[in-house]
Amino acid sequence: MNFTFLKVLYRVKPDYSEEGRMARNQGTVVLLVRVDKSGHPSGIKVSRALGTGLDEQAVRAIRRWRFRPATDRGKPVSMETTVEAPLRLQP
Repeated sequence: MNFTFLKVLYRVKPDYSEEGRMARNQGTVVLLVRVDKSGHPSGIKVSRALGTGLDEQAVRAIRRWRFRPATDRGKPVSMETTVEAPLRLQP
């Protein structure tokens, strides 16, 4: 079997929601993401939420990510993966 896993080529950090900033909420949003054969994320679902608008910001950022797709015997294939989006307030 000749299989390669996908790789992140381009990532965008999530913005902070105003509600999250005011609540001083921080942590990591965990997302389940399907990456298609062209390396574009789709079907993004929140697996572990933070609330206060931060989940939506994480989804918005992940939509802009680009991946090198997984391959099976040299051909690109779609694949589901878990992505962690950390959100930390700057001091």
